[in-house]
Amino acid sequence: MPDSKVVDVVSLDEFKKIIQDEKKVSVANFWASWANQCAPMDEALKVLADEVDSTAANFLRVSMYTR
Repeated sequence: MPDSKVVDVVSLDEFKKIIQDEKKVSVANFWASWANQCAPMDEALKVLADEVDSTAANFLRVSMYTR
């Protein structure tokens, strides 16, 4: 998701590190490339991330293959 405030999480360690930030709420979208219903949620997450102050929240996109 280029040009977005949504972070594509690539590892479990990265996910844990990001969500431990006590100063921000974390919003995670767990998705799978083969699931058609994930595409609208990706768009919704991108819109939300653009509307919310990035100092208040982390927006994460986590593939079902992340380990």
